[in-house]
Amino acid sequence: MLQRLRVPASPAPSTPPSNVARQSELQERQSPLARLTAPTSADLFEWLFAGALAHPSGGIAGWRERGSGRLSDEYPEISGYFLSAAVFADATGSAAVARAAEWLIARFEASEFASRRADGPTIYNFDVGIIGAGLIKYGLRAGHDRAVTAGIRAASCLRDQVDRHGHLPTLDPTAGPPRGRAATWSTVGRLHLAKTVQCLLLADELGAAGMREAARIIIDDVRSRISLASDSLREADGQINLHAACYALEGLWIWDAAHGADNLDEILHTTFSELVSYRLPSGGFPRNPSRLAAREQSDVHSQVIRLAVLLGSDSAIQPSIARLRQVALPTECGWSLPYQPQAPELHENAWATMFAAQALALVDGSRDLEWWELI
Repeated sequence: MLQRLRVPASPAPSTPPSNVARQSELQERQSPLARLTAPTSADLFEWLFAGALAHPSGGIAGWRERGSGRLSDEYPEISGYFLSAAVFADATGSAAVARAAEWLIARFEASEFASRRADGPTIYNFDVGIIGAGLIKYGLRAGHDRAVTAGIRAASCLRDQVDRHGHLPTLDPTAGPPRGRAATWSTVGRLHLAKTVQCLLLADELGAAGMREAARIIIDDVRSRISLASDSLREADGQINLHAACYALEGLWIWDAAHGADNLDEILHTTFSELVSYRLPSGGFPRNPSRLAAREQSDVHSQVIRLAVLLGSDSAIQPSIARLRQVALPTECGWSLPYQPQAPELHENAWATMFAAQALALVDGSRDLEWWELI
């Protein structure tokens, strides 16, 4: 099942051409002005893998301030997404990707699982799952055994907690909660944890014991609780976070796709339809379910488009596809997505750009996506 992910039998060229790059070159020859007004998936990946977000350590920042160029802190979770994006875009030959992988491997080999510097020793299990999936995918594609081993170690941490507690806790209890942070979906909610099943299923494919059963327990937990009114999706102010809701749906899709389900879970379709109802007049999507003077949120926007294609519902979100291209920002090398297009100070956002790049790749090219390819 993971044959496409494994290292090719014949040696790859030192700078392998990216599938999305080839698509972009063809479009540019056909219409030289197209990239000036309608960036492609390849244009977004170009910015990501050129190293604009890379710290000297190799860790990837969550965002870059557009005005000053200042990077946010190294972000382990986003560095994990970075590896997954590189595998999808055939960009594992990028120097920035290799450095990010080594940074994450070194952290795990030193048992440094803490998620964010601002939160001290706290370990977010969602982050562990995203990092683990990225390491396994990168390790298989690049032939890097230490990366695969580190990724399986991450999956084992998740599996062991499921075995111990009967569900996956939001935070690893051994590290404690973040200091001074109010309870919110990322600290007490469980629905978004559905996406960690990708890491567990990858480890299962490699023969690690107990991974699929742990993934099934997580999915059953999410299915029994999922609702866009769930307390598991609430921010500190009580509003529902649509970014977290998208994570829940993405996890359900991964599980169904990994099991070759002919008909995707009805919960996916009904919850997605409700999610689409919050589209703003611009075509974008907000952070919270409000249509009144709400700022657009590019991560939610990109995730909804991606889900729409995967669920065969993209005809309903055509204005959103056009809007996504419209809010993209040209940079010194490729294009980026701002976190909030209407914010007074623009942040070029790593994960929103990754999600948008994959969404546009699906919209503009093949709509087939393996469960392990979802960024």
